[in-house]
Amino acid sequence: MMLRHLRIEHFRGIELTEWDVPRRLVGLVGAGDSTKTTLLDAIGLVLSPNYSPQFTDVDFYGFDLTKNIVIEAVVTDLPDNLVRESQLGKDRSGVMPDGTLVHDPVDEAQECFVIRLTVTPDLDPTWEVIRPGSDDVRLITASQRRQLGFYRLGERPDLHLRWARGSALSDLTDDGNGASSVILDAQREARAAVFNTSPSALHTAAQVAQKSAISIGAATFGALRPGLEPGSAASSHSLMLHDGQVPLSSFGLGTRRLTSLSIQDQAMDGGSIIAIDEVEHGLEPHRLAQVLRHLKKRTEAGELQVIM
Repeated sequence: MMLRHLRIEHFRGIELTEWDVPRRLVGLVGAGDSTKTTLLDAIGLVLSPNYSPQFTDVDFYGFDLTKNIVIEAVVTDLPDNLVRESQLGKDRSGVMPDGTLVHDPVDEAQECFVIRLTVTPDLDPTWEVIRPGSDDVRLITASQRRQLGFYRLGERPDLHLRWARGSALSDLTDDGNGASSVILDAQREARAAVFNTSPSALHTAAQVAQKSAISIGAATFGALRPGLEPGSAASSHSLMLHDGQVPLSSFGLGTRRLTSLSIQDQAMDGGSIIAIDEVEHGLEPHRLAQVLRHLKKRTEAGELQVIM
């Protein structure tokens, strides 16, 4: 996938902007608080695979709640599955070589989706696929947006080091339930291990509690004993990459960011977009140069679009 055009209205520090994106490798350079991160956030929100990202009043330009937030993205190089007629194939538009949008992908026009996110003052987001010159709109679901393959590397590099919902590491797992099954089995084994421990102060306390509860008529317990609560720590979010016995969360920031980036790179299916906030953060100059060379090579091969 490739972002070709972005339009933003009334979002944070941006009242109105339109941005043509003709390249696959894009660097945003500017002073602090010049809305570089806001641009990346806007791209991430309109292409967000999340069901319901959180919005607040501060997301509205100038705290003006009389106008909607509107973010529109024109994307090309569409995933094969999404352009099927059973999905969004009938909602394709076309973009001409000069960037002009047309209703249909005919002649020299490249097929594209025009995806629009609208956030009302009620903080209710709506994602739609629209077509130029037409009032017809089609809702695009979170699962369909996920197929667009947008990834973001920024303040939370550790997310993609876990088998968490929405992480690239989960996308690399062929069996969608693999991580959950491992955690569930481990949790059951841990419960059994606690039940089978030798008598200890925990068991003494449980017996005291049982005797006291029976004396006041709580219930006629058979045998109170210590045990793990079912479902505790059963989320796949607790499953993280380790190097031997060492969790990657204990490594340096640069290593975690680069590992997270590499996982997202591998999780991309058929080309995608990755947004990187402050690419140099936590990286020594030689590591920064190495990752930039890698990203440039990937974009030149047409396999990826990088906006950083």
